[in-house]
Amino acid sequence: FKEDALRILRAVRFSSQLGFKIEENTKKAITTCLPLINNISKERIYTELCKILQGEFVKMALTEYSDVLFEIIPEFKKTKNFDQKSLSHKQGVYEHILDVVTLCDRNDLVLRLMALFHDVGKVYCFQDGNDGYRHYYGHWEASEQIAKQVLTRLRAPNDVVFEVSKL
Repeated sequence: FKEDALRILRAVRFSSQLGFKIEENTKKAITTCLPLINNISKERIYTELCKILQGEFVKMALTEYSDVLFEIIPEFKKTKNFDQKSLSHKQGVYEHILDVVTLCDRNDLVLRLMALFHDVGKVYCFQDGNDGYRHYYGHWEASEQIAKQVLTRLRAPNDVVFEVSKL
């Protein structure tokens, strides 16, 4: 991983595509070398992220290796274990996002990217109501802005940025 940090993303991709867990010492090495991901070109990170998202076992991979996603998209860090305190969602935001990603067609990259970003804005615009529940006024707009910023930063094609943000 020190020689080529892209191998970290490839390990997660293989986990997502093939459904295996990474060996424990290798997982520890990934954690140790995680900051090296920032030395990889944004285009290569985007390419690997897309392949991870299209894996059959994406939920398992991004649950087990969430720190890898958080390193490349720090905007997601707050979503992990974030209690939605909602009547309609019993899961945390991150867990809900991963469920929605898996419900989308693996071959539709735009749809999977949209699912990844659809609720990320919730953690940035919630209000605790007097009714004991959280309310997320305008979270879809915050999520759209985050999607645009992240996808642009990762140098995704303009048409993908446009389609994801509109969905």
